[in-house]
Amino acid sequence: FERLIYIDKRINEMKVCSSKNVMAQFQVSHSTVKGDFAYMINRVGAPIKYSKKLNGYYYEANFNLFSNKNQKLFIFYSLIRSLIENTAFIPFDTSKFLEIIENEIDKNFIELSDKIDFTMSEFDEIDNSFFDAISSSLITSNTLNMEYINENGAELVKVEPYKLFNYQGKWYLIAFCIKRDELRIYSLKRICKLEIVNDKFKNRFTIEELKQFLNSGFGIAKSDKEELAVIKFRGKYIYKIKNYIWHKEQKTELLDENGEQILKFTLPVGKYDELIGRVMRYSPDAEIVSPQELRNQWLRKIEMAYERFVK
Repeated sequence: FERLIYIDKRINEMKVCSSKNVMAQFQVSHSTVKGDFAYMINRVGAPIKYSKKLNGYYYEANFNLFSNKNQKLFIFYSLIRSLIENTAFIPFDTSKFLEIIENEIDKNFIELSDKIDFTMSEFDEIDNSFFDAISSSLITSNTLNMEYINENGAELVKVEPYKLFNYQGKWYLIAFCIKRDELRIYSLKRICKLEIVNDKFKNRFTIEELKQFLNSGFGIAKSDKEELAVIKFRGKYIYKIKNYIWHKEQKTELLDENGEQILKFTLPVGKYDELIGRVMRYSPDAEIVSPQELRNQWLRKIEMAYERFVK
């Protein structure tokens, strides 16, 4: 959002903004900046055009990013405001940042933003000092020493941090574990102690490789072994979830099985637990069909619940 403000201000003041201007100001890649301009064109509706003569982008018509006539920006600002006021989602002081944005916006526009809200039903409380330290190490490429709680208890690990991301209200870190010699995902809520180490590291992965790692398989738990899972939904959930996106590579089909309408979900999965939990939310109208081991684990979960609470 800060980059969008910069682009809009530069075009209005200097009449042109190049990709190099944004890259230099924010230390981001060319592909990221291209995405910013595409977002302004396709989502915000900015009349941006590229000029070889000017070697940059310009507005072909009068435009101001902070126009209360712009409905998409109205919604966008409302969501940004809701997000940065939630300290669990953005765990640092954002009051000055919000003040900078609000100084650029008509006061009536700010009042209207109260009509839209963004709320997370589930999130983690994390130590802000951990968030700050990780953010700093991402910038300086310093390694981190962590005391981390996994399924076997607490352990000391040394990692090279590569990416912070929020998944369904919870913060995670993608980092290279030096001991295990592999890229892993760490939950910030499981970190007990954290310190920045003086030694620096060289990037082992490109941005695209990190994106591919993050987007592989369903959910947050990643695995080298990726399979296609098939799930069938029946009854009231068919139309409720037919437009849900669980994974960017999923495929959905409406089928007829013996006169009954079925919604078939096919998507890649690595580790099973999270997908099983998601499917069980829709019991008894959701069925895991394959792979067989995934189906067996799902059925066993149902049996265990029955044995514990019914028998």
